[in-house]
Amino acid sequence: MYPSYSNIEPTDPFLQGDGGDSLQTDVMRFMAILGFCLLAIFALVQSLPQDDPQREALSAQISQLTQQREQHRAELSQLHQQLEQAAARAQQMTQSARESATTIQQQRRQIEALSGQLASVTEQRKNSREAQAQRRPSDTTQPTKLLRQPGFTLRFASDQVLLQLIRQRRIGFFAISGEMAWRATSALSYIEQRPPSQIHEMSAATVPSALINALPTSRADKMTWGVVLPAAIQTEIKQLMQQHRQGDLVIDRHGKVHIKGAVSDED
Repeated sequence: MYPSYSNIEPTDPFLQGDGGDSLQTDVMRFMAILGFCLLAIFALVQSLPQDDPQREALSAQISQLTQQREQHRAELSQLHQQLEQAAARAQQMTQSARESATTIQQQRRQIEALSGQLASVTEQRKNSREAQAQRRPSDTTQPTKLLRQPGFTLRFASDQVLLQLIRQRRIGFFAISGEMAWRATSALSYIEQRPPSQIHEMSAATVPSALINALPTSRADKMTWGVVLPAAIQTEIKQLMQQHRQGDLVIDRHGKVHIKGAVSDED
């Protein structure tokens, strides 16, 4: 549940402005009464005879009270200014609180919308995984294995040559299991991706241990290993196979293909 921010209002009467106006009215009323009292006392003093001993004392008191009244009036003006400033700050804080409440409500609606989208995506992925698990083996797409012609084998001059060509990104090396495939990177780690459409299959015995150990799964014994070769290497392989009936095709560190133990049609 989310807290409601739709009815944020200041509860202090001074923040609403009524308290400040009432206080100012009361003080002004008091100052007015005090002024009337002073006028009455001043009129009373003026009515006393000039030689009355109390006249001078009362006049001094009236003068002192008048000065105090002016001092209180100045203090009242200063307090009134402070009150107006406080009311302005309170109004600004109230506006900020309302804007924050609006922002929170908008964010809550966005979160609810994103939560719905996430639930939908999660459900779609779950259904997709279930559909893949129920798919018949005959429906599984497997990459085409090239170099199926009898009498020929394909290998690299050495494990280091294979690793070097992978690091140079001149060939693609894959471990494939069903519809899942892992491709070796130039750092000799793996990234998961879709199986390639064609591969040159390699025997597990010819795969370097560095590539087997780096595989992020324990099913290495059930993998199909193979390479995807660039067009130039594939062209050389095709030409050599057309010129000979059998032989051991070897790829060197420069990406060139040589044939060993070749048997041609003339032999």
